[in-house]
Amino acid sequence: MGPEEAVQAFHELQSKTFVPMHFGTYRMSYEPMHEPAQRLMLAGSSAGVLQNIRFLVEGMPQVF
Repeated sequence: MGPEEAVQAFHELQSKTFVPMHFGTYRMSYEPMHEPAQRLMLAGSSAGVLQNIRFLVEGMPQVF
């Protein structure tokens, strides 16, 4: 599932918080490592859910 399909699934499931993971860990294709996150932010912005996307940072706790 790519970033655009993930945003569509987030919408269809009527979720409240979107926590992306499994990107930037290791190279799976020829795209730049940061591209999936950028595409997700663009798709989230277009869908009006950008404020619901939370990128987790190791060692920095977040309360949902």
